[in-house]
Amino acid sequence: MISCIQRAKTKFLIAFLFALAASFGVSTTGYAQGASLPVDDAGIVSAGESLYKNNCVVCHSVGSDVVVGPGMKGVNERRTQPWLISWTKNSQALIASGDKDAVAIYNQFNKQAMPSFAFSDDEIVSILTYIKSAEAAAAEAPA
Repeated sequence: MISCIQRAKTKFLIAFLFALAASFGVSTTGYAQGASLPVDDAGIVSAGESLYKNNCVVCHSVGSDVVVGPGMKGVNERRTQPWLISWTKNSQALIASGDKDAVAIYNQFNKQAMPSFAFSDDEIVSILTYIKSAEAAAAEAPA
C-alpha cells in the first residue's frame, strides 16, 4: 500500500516533469486535427525538409508525381494528422487493423509496403509542415 507521503511525492514529481517539459517548449498535446501547421517557423520547416530528403524522397514527390508511392501534394488535406502519424510509424499495422484508407492505398500501389519509421510525432509533423510549406511556395511561384 502506498503511503500518503509517497503518493504526495509522486504527484509532485509528475507535476514537476510537466512543468519542466512546458518550460522547454515541449508540446504535450501536439497539433490537433485541423490545427494549422507552423509553415512560418523556419526551424520546423528546415527540420522537416532534412527528414523528408533523407527518408521520403526516394519514394515520394512533394508534388503530385507518383514515384514508388503517391505524391504528397495535398496530403495534409486528404488525411488527418493522427492518421498520417500512424501510417508513417507503421503502415502495415494500420493496414492489418482494416483501416479502409490504408488498405485502399496499399492495394492502389501494388501492395508495396511502406517501411516503418521510428520518428517521433513532432518529427512527422515537421515533415508534414515542410510538405505544406513546399506547396505554398509552389503556389506563390510565377507560372
